[in-house]
Amino acid sequence: MDLLPDELLHTLPPLFSHESETDPVVYIKVIWPPNIVYVTEGAKVSGDFIFGGYESGSEEGWCYFALSKLSGQVAQFGSHIRRESDFLPLPLSQAIAQHRSRL
Repeated sequence: MDLLPDELLHTLPPLFSHESETDPVVYIKVIWPPNIVYVTEGAKVSGDFIFGGYESGSEEGWCYFALSKLSGQVAQFGSHIRRESDFLPLPLSQAIAQHRSRL
């Protein structure tokens, strides 16, 4: 499975477009042990793709990360980092509640 295919990246709203929202929509869920990253936005910046989202796990809070960093982590740690392929977009609060109910 392609971790983050181009057709999925193109569905993301632009960076910083959710700053005024209290419960933005999550479009991609990335399992990046020991954390889950709920991606809410992204854009191509200086030849890389930058994501914005909420990190939950060992750290909690809003974060930004580059596709190049994620790709490097996948190369280093292998299949431990993955996208939840059957994830459907939903508000952040529901995405977190859904994940916690599965634990």
